[in-house]
Amino acid sequence: MSRGGIRSQTVENKAVGLGGNEFETGSIIVQAGATIPAGAVLKRGYSGIFELVTNLASDTPVAINPFDIPNTDPTGHGIQASMRAIIFGRVRADMLNINGNPVTAPKDFDKIRANTLCIPIATNDISFTE
Repeated sequence: MSRGGIRSQTVENKAVGLGGNEFETGSIIVQAGATIPAGAVLKRGYSGIFELVTNLASDTPVAINPFDIPNTDPTGHGIQASMRAIIFGRVRADMLNINGNPVTAPKDFDKIRANTLCIPIATNDISFTE
């Protein structure tokens, strides 16, 4: 679209981390045919691997998943995937999710900030070329 000599374009390569992030190498179980979405809030499971937070009221978040993690196993089984989770730094608030649902409540951002040391930041995707 062009308006007054300015062309607008939607940029689709959003990143969860906004720079200066610290990561922890670990693993997560990805069920058959599933994808762990970028921005998923993670907790620590009993076996030490990461798990998805399913209820922020009762789960303690410890990390944020920075990229989509698909299960590409052709046999149709769940897999244990290696990953690097964000454990510190600024993250995009609009990409955080629990059970695939966006995190929007300020109290939820407070709990994520307090436990993961990740700071949810509201951002705008604005870019233009002339």
